[in-house]
Amino acid sequence: MSERWSTLRAFCAAWYREPLAEPEDLTAELAAAEAELDAKLPSALREWFQLAGPRVMSFQDAFPELEALELSGGCLRLLTEVEEQWFFGVELGAAGADPPVLLNGEQQVFERASAFLTFAVQWQTVLFVAIACTEGVDDDESHATLGLLGVEVRGFELDAPERYPSQALQLVGELPESGGTLRLLRDEASETLVLESLRNGELLGTMIATRTSDAYQRALAQVG
Repeated sequence: MSERWSTLRAFCAAWYREPLAEPEDLTAELAAAEAELDAKLPSALREWFQLAGPRVMSFQDAFPELEALELSGGCLRLLTEVEEQWFFGVELGAAGADPPVLLNGEQQVFERASAFLTFAVQWQTVLFVAIACTEGVDDDESHATLGLLGVEVRGFELDAPERYPSQALQLVGELPESGGTLRLLRDEASETLVLESLRNGELLGTMIATRTSDAYQRALAQVG
């Protein structure tokens, strides 16, 4: 398996109960999907489906299932907004093993599909934690993007104009979405993730996810 997934593996090991296992042999399933598309999938996407695909769960925005891949104007959808206001995808037939990701089939937002999918897993995990884990993890319900979350994971939301102090945070990445921008930041120990939603430079809201009890208390103190 390519090193392009090392960040995803590390994230899963830190935030989820179970690390990513070795890739599953989905040779037959991949062949069937490619036959349905009448096109070869880029190597990075074949790796994604074998490594993370069997575990991926959609919370709000939807990741594709290998058995139900969807094309829009020649673009293979990788993540679709819950009300289908936007989608991110790659052009089938694009050159390279790890092609760029486009917003709504037009604007390039990431140079590599693997980097986008890694970012998307982090983004969707923070979204889930901040909304569904305000009281901590419930083993019956706290199944986020890649499965059951770690036992100490917890989160909360801030409404604009309240902002989480960002001077001690490091930028993980930014992503243009329809009408705005998502910005993901982390603390030095990667125990706290902060997701900011902005439009025209103005903060719309902030979501915070922490993976340890100590980090949760520190995060509360930052905004208290």
